[in-house]
Order: sequence, then C-alpha cells, then structure tokens
Amino acid sequence: SPKEYANILQVMEEVQSALGQDVIEETVRALCDRPGPKDLALHRELLEFPWADVFTTNYDMLLEDAAKDVISHSYGYVYEETDFVTAPKPRIVKVHGSFPSSRPFIVTGKDYREYERTHQGFVNAVRQTLLENTLVLIGYSGEDPDSISIASLSFEIFGVSIISILF
Repeated sequence: SPKEYANILQVMEEVQSALGQDVIEETVRALCDRPGPKDLALHRELLEFPWADVFTTNYDMLLEDAAKDVISHSYGYVYEETDFVTAPKPRIVKVHGSFPSSRPFIVTGKDYREYERTHQGFVNAVRQTLLENTLVLIGYSGEDPDSISIASLSFEIFGVSIISILF
C-alpha cells in the first residue's frame, strides 16, 4: 500500500541521516551484487520485444547482462542524463541509479520528492515516451511511488491516468 512505501522511504531517510549515504549505497550494492549463476531467461525474453526504450528503477545489472544475449537487436545504456545524447536506441534507462557508477541512488522520500527537479532529463524522457509509445509497467503494484509519478505524468499530458487503464 502507499502507506507501506512511505514507511520504507522514511526508514531509508532515517538511515541516511544517522549513518550516511555511503552506508545506504554499500547496502544496496551488497543486496544486488550477489555472486553465483543468475537465471536471466525471463529478462532476455522481455528484451527480445521491440521496445522503443526500457526504463527500470532497479540498481542491479541483470538487464544489461541479459541484453548481451539478445539476438534481435542491441541496446544502448543510459545511466546518467548525459548518456541520452550518445546511447543508441533502443536503450535501457536506469532512472534511479545503477552499478557500477551512477550515484546517488534514489532511495529516500526526499529523493522521490526532489526527483522531478533534480533529474529533469529522466522525467522528460518518460514524458516523451508517454507521448509517443505505449508504456508497459512490469513488476509494479500501481501503489508504489514510481507508478504514482507515472500516473501523474499521464494525467498531466492526457487528462486521464493511464495507470487506471493498466491495473
């Protein structure tokens, strides 16, 4: 529920305040950077579709690893807003940061509240995608902060929330 997400974001804010951003980033890295074989079959199958772009909030490199085995086309990668200029389409766009370099990760309530101001390039890319393409959300509840932001953008553009259509 939205209340649960708000609680998680508040906890992350408190951890950041008490222990610092470095502790959060190392924890995220430890959780995502697990050694051993990974089953990327589903990731690879999803990437075989002819997407205009793939937007992800995940910090891990699973999509990038799976993209290496996609036969139908190659993906460019956007880790920072400046990458939009050089990354060929279709692109995997990491809107909340990514390993190995894109920092800071978007993890606190403050990060979400300031996102539209601090990450205008990513917001504009999603806005443009909403104008030109069908946006498919996979793995979202519809109640998390990202779905709510996309619903707000769709309402701003079209006067109707696409989230109500999709969920």
